[in-house]
Amino acid sequence: MAREAVTRSQVVERARTAGTVAPGPGQAVGRRSEVAVADAARIAAVFRVLGDASRCRLVYALLGRDEICVGELAAHLGMSESNVSHHLSVLRAHGLVRFRREGKQVFYAPDDDHIRLLLDMTLEHVRHGVETDEASGDASGDAASGGVRRS
Repeated sequence: MAREAVTRSQVVERARTAGTVAPGPGQAVGRRSEVAVADAARIAAVFRVLGDASRCRLVYALLGRDEICVGELAAHLGMSESNVSHHLSVLRAHGLVRFRREGKQVFYAPDDDHIRLLLDMTLEHVRHGVETDEASGDASGDAASGGVRRS
């Protein structure tokens, strides 16, 4: 099944239109900017799944290819095949990756372009926080804390 390529600006505009993005400066805050409890739970579940560094590495490795089998992915990342298979099954259960079986081999790919946008925006946010901390001399964004600012 072919998936539509989506740009980050299209995602932001769709979210703003649907009322899932906070209003911009000077805009009134209303009920449209709130997210439903069920949607918030699903968002939290996706971030919990991506909260594992190995899974983030796996997804980024998948993003660089059309699809890849477990053995190649394990070799590329220096992980065991069983570990990679476990993480991929979790990612698949949450709709972040899809698979195709060919004989005994299973090939994985990102489910759609939203996965790339989600990770790229998160990486940009994390790097921005580290750059801001480095510029201000704040040590709370250092490598020991994973590059994440603690407030």
